[in-house]
Amino acid sequence: MIIIDAYNCLHAGSSMPGPWHGFSLRELCRLVERLDKKIVLVMDGSPKPDEPTNAEFPDVTLKYSGRGVSADSVIIAMVEQSTGARHITVVSNDRAVKAGAHRGGARTIACEKYLAGILRRKAAMRLRWKTAEPQRKTVGRTSDTDFWLHEFGFTTLARKSESQVPRSKPSATPSDPAGIDIDAIDMEEILRQRTPPEHPRSLSE
Repeated sequence: MIIIDAYNCLHAGSSMPGPWHGFSLRELCRLVERLDKKIVLVMDGSPKPDEPTNAEFPDVTLKYSGRGVSADSVIIAMVEQSTGARHITVVSNDRAVKAGAHRGGARTIACEKYLAGILRRKAAMRLRWKTAEPQRKTVGRTSDTDFWLHEFGFTTLARKSESQVPRSKPSATPSDPAGIDIDAIDMEEILRQRTPPEHPRSLSE
């Protein structure tokens, strides 16, 4: 399982060279879908009007922390409540998140390293598709650069048909080895655990 500290990752990407300036949550979902069997993006608060839904990216789970709870707390709780934390990789630059993930037995990776790895994997997939296709199917295509800019939503190129841009079919998702029931995460319990005793807060505030 890959758990991504989504807003932290978007912020880190904005300072990287290349196509990351102004990168959105939807574009991040488009990049990570189908790369791994289980990907969870965790965000603070509630969904924004311009952000995608789980229905739009069925291969990616979008998890919002809700009111009064931070995404950091949710990520740490997911690792702590997992029965297979060694199968989890947390993508974040936040020190507290990384420390909590390590305590729970999960691995961590910096946002910049993960984003760079995504592009390498996408490029490798593109190379395999191109190598496997008959020559007659590749005649008249735009360049690889134009293709990936289009895939990442950075151009207004017309969407290519399935016959032009073959996509591998997502395999059936096996049982989650990390052992997390995401919907069972108790946000109120997280809030009670994470709120300092001298400043009690509740979700009703």
